[in-house]
Amino acid sequence: MTLRWDSRSRVSTYTQSWVSGEPDFGAFDSIATTTVGSGGTGSIVFNSIPQTYKHLQIRFNYSANSALDNTHLRFNNDTSANYSCHEMYGSSTESPGNVLSFNFVSSTTAKFGYVGTTSAGFTGVGTSYILDYADTNKIKVARHLVGTQTAGSSSYILNRSVAWYNTSAITSITIVFPPGLIGQNSHFALYGIKG
Repeated sequence: MTLRWDSRSRVSTYTQSWVSGEPDFGAFDSIATTTVGSGGTGSIVFNSIPQTYKHLQIRFNYSANSALDNTHLRFNNDTSANYSCHEMYGSSTESPGNVLSFNFVSSTTAKFGYVGTTSAGFTGVGTSYILDYADTNKIKVARHLVGTQTAGSSSYILNRSVAWYNTSAITSITIVFPPGLIGQNSHFALYGIKG
């Protein structure tokens, strides 16, 4: 069963079709997926993104071949210092209840995930929402939620929001990895969210 809001802000349930003229909130369409092969990869690119959705979502799980490090996003292949990020994270190595926060400004990439382990094959998971990606009247913002673990018992949960200081519609997304980090069978999927 799918839950959706109707025009009077009531939750309605529909299993087949939607009332004519009402927006289809929360419906996801698969746009593209990629799975990393045995040689690993330094980047993944989603090109020619349709401009027909309200928001985008990236779902990912990845294995790491090297030490803990950040992964990054670029929109429309923009390599200028047009990105900022702020984040909160907690880890099993911090004092109980201790949450750390950071901010990064004038960056050439938008920080994405945080992944790594000293033993190959461990999988971290996460989701990323890129809001109003086709709206040319506002800068672009995204938010990421990622969970990962290092070797042994250390684990991390990371909540990030990023901004790209550009009003252009997003037509391509590049996910950039440090050399040797991302391993075989890592999976990335791009979805369009109707609205």
